[in-house]
Amino acid sequence: MNMAPDRRGDSAKLVSLLALATGAVTMPQTGNADILYTDLSSHPVKVGFASGDTNSFSFDLPGASQVGFTARETYAYGKHWKTITVGKQGGAQTYAKVQSTGLNGLAATLSRGAAWNDALPLQDHATVGVANTSHHYPDSGYSSDRYLGWVFRDTTQPGSGLRYGWVEIGLSIDNVDSQNPASGPEVTIFGYAYGDPDYKIAMAEVPEPVPAAILALGALTLGAKGVRGWRRHSAVSGKS
Repeated sequence: MNMAPDRRGDSAKLVSLLALATGAVTMPQTGNADILYTDLSSHPVKVGFASGDTNSFSFDLPGASQVGFTARETYAYGKHWKTITVGKQGGAQTYAKVQSTGLNGLAATLSRGAAWNDALPLQDHATVGVANTSHHYPDSGYSSDRYLGWVFRDTTQPGSGLRYGWVEIGLSIDNVDSQNPASGPEVTIFGYAYGDPDYKIAMAEVPEPVPAAILALGALTLGAKGVRGWRRHSAVSGKS
C-alpha cells in the first residue's frame, strides 16, 4: 500500500499558515471534499481468535456513533460457531449502516476505486466471516485490497450529518477446529476513511497530496525546517 495520510484540505491549511507568516499570501483553495484517512498499514489490526488478536475494534469517529468490528463465539445446534461482524457498536445516538450483499447478512466487499453502491442494502450489522465445525462462509479469504462501505451520523454536524466511508480489510477463514483455538475467521484492518457530510467517497479514495508549488512556497516562506515539521505533523496525525 502506498496511501499517504494527507488530507484534501491540507493545502488550504498550509496556505493559512503562510498567510500568518507573511501577512499577505493569497492562493486558490481547493473546492474538493475533505477526506479523513487513518492508515494502519504499517501495524494492521487483527480481529479474530488467534493469540494477539483483538475481539473488538472501533473506528475513531466524531460524534456519538460507534462503528467497528466484533468477534464472537457461540454454541448452537450442536456446533461451535465463530463470527466476525462489522457495524454499529452502541452509543446512545448511534446511526451506522454497512453495505451487505443481502444474502444471509454477509458484508459486501468491493474493489479498489468502486463507487459507493446505492443498490446494495444497508444493515446495522453485516457478517464478514463465519465458521463452525463443518463449514465456513465465504468459501475463501483474501489478503488485502478489498473494501467495505459504511455510513454513520456525525452528531457534531447540523442536519443529518451523514458521512460515508470505506475500510480496507483482508480475511483468512477456515472451519472451527476444537484442537486449534486460532481456527475460524480472522479480519485484518489496513486502514479506513470517511468524507465530508453527504459526500459518497469511493473505495480506497484518499486525500489529494499537497501541490508541490505550495510546498515550494512554504519552504521559501517558513523555511525548509518549518515545512518538514508541518508535513511530519500531518503524517503522524493522519486526520484532523
